[in-house]
Amino acid sequence: TRLRDLVEAVRAGQGSAMKEIEQLAHKIYGSGSMFGFDAVSEHARMLELLAGENGGDPAFIERLETCAASLEERVRSAAHLRGIQ
Repeated sequence: TRLRDLVEAVRAGQGSAMKEIEQLAHKIYGSGSMFGFDAVSEHARMLELLAGENGGDPAFIERLETCAASLEERVRSAAHLRGIQ
């Protein structure tokens, strides 16, 4: 997915990818809220805030990756519950 690609870009040292993650997470946050996907929105907001910290050390990148994976799982779960595959 695009989010995983961006996390890998951050891992590879591409600092601009962090801003893209922040922007993407913000869009997901807004869309999740608008359509009643509260868990998706909540996880997107956490990712947006984390990306805004803009750290680069391995522990930060690990947190970023974990948060992105959690968001992805929430999106899958919400889609499954609504019959979207």
